[in-house]
Amino acid sequence: MKKLIISLIISASSVIFAQNVNQINVIQEIDEKPAATYEDAVTMFMYELNQTPGTFERNAAFLKTKQIVKKDYAKETPLKRGMIAYMTAKHLNLKDSFMFALTKAERYAFRSCVSYGIMDVDGSENDLISGNELLEIFQKISDFRGENQ
Repeated sequence: MKKLIISLIISASSVIFAQNVNQINVIQEIDEKPAATYEDAVTMFMYELNQTPGTFERNAAFLKTKQIVKKDYAKETPLKRGMIAYMTAKHLNLKDSFMFALTKAERYAFRSCVSYGIMDVDGSENDLISGNELLEIFQKISDFRGENQ
């Protein structure tokens, strides 16, 4: 019986380790990209929500049920600040922007994220972001959640 329990613990540890190694590899790939894609943002939100990413289609459908995404973008679509700002504002339930609450426009989601310090004021909602910038945004999302729990 003890051998079975030890075997199960080792097996479970191996699965968790493999998932963490895979996550590290994915994050490293994103970090090295000069331009992040919509698929990268979807994958990072799956990690943010403690979900194991699957296919892009399944991940995007899951985020749609959570109302984090509103449009169906192709996975290779270059990621703009407004796109990730919208997803972030919906995920964190940012409500300080009357215009975002009224219009659900990426422009006002970006401004809301700037007001909370999640995004830098430099640039506009139409600017493309790098993989490194995407990871910085997710670090700020994590910090924001930690401060507001």
